[in-house]
Amino acid sequence: MAYDERLVASENWERWHSVWSNGDVQAWRTQAATDLHFLWGNHFSDADVKKLSARGQAAVPVNQLPRVVQQNLAFMLANQPSYAVTPHGFSSTEKAEVWKAWLKWLWNVQGAKSKAKLAAVYSMAVGVGWGYNYWDRDQDHGKGLPWMKIPHPLSVFVDPSSREPDLSDAEFVIHSQIFDRKRLQRMFPEHKKKLEHVQTDQDSDNPSTGMGSATLIKSWGETDASNTLQDPLRVIETVYPERSEFLTLVDPSTHREYGDFYKKYLGKEGLRRMVEFAQQHTLAIRSYSRVCYHQTVTCGDAVLIKPSVIGGPHRPVEKNPFTPLWGQHTGNPFPIGDVRMQRGLNEIADKMWSLTVLTANSGAAPKYMGPKSANAKEEFQRKGAIPGAYLEYDDTDPDTQPPVPIQGLPFPDAL
Repeated sequence: MAYDERLVASENWERWHSVWSNGDVQAWRTQAATDLHFLWGNHFSDADVKKLSARGQAAVPVNQLPRVVQQNLAFMLANQPSYAVTPHGFSSTEKAEVWKAWLKWLWNVQGAKSKAKLAAVYSMAVGVGWGYNYWDRDQDHGKGLPWMKIPHPLSVFVDPSSREPDLSDAEFVIHSQIFDRKRLQRMFPEHKKKLEHVQTDQDSDNPSTGMGSATLIKSWGETDASNTLQDPLRVIETVYPERSEFLTLVDPSTHREYGDFYKKYLGKEGLRRMVEFAQQHTLAIRSYSRVCYHQTVTCGDAVLIKPSVIGGPHRPVEKNPFTPLWGQHTGNPFPIGDVRMQRGLNEIADKMWSLTVLTANSGAAPKYMGPKSANAKEEFQRKGAIPGAYLEYDDTDPDTQPPVPIQGLPFPDAL
């Protein structure tokens, strides 16, 4: 079957749009965004702030969650990880030791510890932190190196029908990102003309929560992409499992296997050379199939990275490169974090603190009463700086009598 770039791009977009428009996905994203706000100290929505202000209460949170998160992080990252590397195929023990040393260097020098810390924070906040392991072709002067990044949990979309914690039953995992058109053209100059005709993406990646606008703390994607980027385009990176056919060289005398060769990438010329090599070294060729993970990266009608096996034809990846760090896995890709489970108690603490401050002010400050027709409330509170100290009564109705002041309750009874 001939490769159809437009068909591949269309299928990738439809796959993303189907999960983006899923009601359960959007409900979880909204809850996750609210949990992140709550962790950072945005405990009140705009409506909550107005209600509290009208009652003379302060919208000041009693945020105990960051302290708990930092304690958990200190416990999790107190010890250095241990590594075990086993040689396979053409590899040797010396090469395995080199890889083991590289893993230690990756943790201590290249920032893997800080990345693990970020994934753990996301896990405690929204229920999952993601580690994305991939081959970065730009590392080591263009030679490439295995690399890891921590995508934001709201930018990762998992097949909603998945049930397994290791995502072995997931049909796909999508990483959706917003880039400026000019930046993409610089990153993929071979697709410059195609990217010129891709439609601008106006969708916001930030679920509407109503939280945080009253503070200076802003969450990921707080403003629409159209406001933060001049010409935003959506890049859809999809990882999916697919059974593929491989060839390996076998020594008949020792039954030792050498290498994995993706048959699709060998072609006729590669297969001929492989047969010649096997005949020269008295090796057999064994054909087998297995599930490995493939990748497709598209932007509009442009296919930035063609459907290909992750890791390259000689380094197939058998495990999903998106590694989840679950908080509370609920049997579906909509987990629960520690923040969600503790929000109720923290909201009670917020209300108690607000009532405590209000009661203390009410007990210490005198109360004044005046007719509503005087229109003196705002001026009185502005000059006196005592919210709720001026009480109005309706004097326009001749049958209405001035209210009788009631002595405030003692502090414990008021709560």
